[in-house]
Amino acid sequence: MPMSSTSRTRHTCRRGRLSQGGLHPDAASDMPQSVERDDIRADVANLADAVASLTRQVADLQAVVMVLKRLHP
Repeated sequence: MPMSSTSRTRHTCRRGRLSQGGLHPDAASDMPQSVERDDIRADVANLADAVASLTRQVADLQAVVMVLKRLHP
Protein backbone atom coordinates (compact mmCIF):
# COMPACT_ATOMS: atom_id res chain seq x y z
CA MET A 1 0.00 0.00 0.00
CA PRO A 2 1.61 3.31 -1.02
CA MET A 3 2.21 5.85 1.69
CA SER A 4 0.65 9.26 1.38
CA SER A 5 3.00 12.22 1.36
CA THR A 6 1.65 13.26 4.76
CA SER A 7 2.44 9.94 6.45
CA ARG A 8 5.83 9.80 4.72
CA THR A 9 6.68 13.27 6.05
CA ARG A 10 5.51 12.40 9.55
CA HIS A 11 7.61 9.23 9.51
CA THR A 12 10.65 11.18 8.38
CA CYS A 13 10.04 13.96 10.91
CA ARG A 14 10.24 11.50 13.77
CA ARG A 15 13.78 10.59 12.73
CA GLY A 16 15.21 14.10 12.71
CA ARG A 17 15.17 17.50 11.02
CA LEU A 18 14.10 17.62 7.41
CA SER A 19 15.84 19.29 4.55
CA GLN A 20 13.79 21.31 2.07
CA GLY A 21 13.27 18.15 -0.03
CA GLY A 22 11.74 16.27 2.89
CA LEU A 23 14.79 14.09 3.50
CA HIS A 24 17.06 14.01 6.52
CA PRO A 25 20.11 16.17 5.70
CA ASP A 26 22.52 13.43 6.83
CA ALA A 27 20.94 10.76 4.61
CA ALA A 28 23.62 9.87 2.07
CA SER A 29 21.71 7.01 0.48
CA ASP A 30 18.69 4.75 0.81
CA MET A 31 20.87 1.93 2.11
CA PRO A 32 19.98 2.35 5.81
CA GLN A 33 16.27 2.30 4.94
CA SER A 34 16.83 -0.80 2.81
CA VAL A 35 18.65 -2.52 5.66
CA GLU A 36 15.87 -1.50 8.05
CA ARG A 37 13.25 -2.93 5.67
CA ASP A 38 15.23 -6.18 5.44
CA ASP A 39 15.38 -6.34 9.25
CA ILE A 40 11.64 -5.78 9.47
CA ARG A 41 10.99 -8.48 6.86
CA ALA A 42 13.18 -10.90 8.83
CA ASP A 43 11.31 -10.04 12.03
CA VAL A 44 7.96 -10.62 10.30
CA ALA A 45 9.17 -13.96 8.89
CA ASN A 46 10.38 -15.04 12.34
CA LEU A 47 7.07 -14.02 13.87
CA ALA A 48 5.15 -15.96 11.20
CA ASP A 49 7.28 -19.04 11.94
CA ALA A 50 6.59 -18.68 15.67
CA VAL A 51 2.84 -18.35 15.06
CA ALA A 52 2.87 -21.44 12.82
CA SER A 53 4.76 -23.39 15.48
CA LEU A 54 2.32 -22.34 18.20
CA THR A 55 -0.61 -23.25 15.96
CA ARG A 56 0.82 -26.76 15.48
CA GLN A 57 1.36 -27.10 19.24
CA VAL A 58 -2.23 -26.04 19.96
CA ALA A 59 -3.51 -28.57 17.41
CA ASP A 60 -1.39 -31.30 19.06
CA LEU A 61 -2.75 -30.37 22.49
CA GLN A 62 -6.31 -30.39 21.16
CA ALA A 63 -5.76 -33.91 19.81
CA VAL A 64 -4.46 -35.04 23.22
CA VAL A 65 -7.47 -33.48 24.97
CA MET A 66 -9.86 -35.25 22.59
CA VAL A 67 -8.20 -38.61 23.30
CA LEU A 68 -8.32 -37.99 27.05
CA LYS A 69 -12.02 -37.04 26.83
CA ARG A 70 -12.77 -40.33 25.06
CA LEU A 71 -10.84 -42.32 27.68
CA HIS A 72 -12.39 -40.49 30.65
CA PRO A 73 -15.93 -39.42 29.76
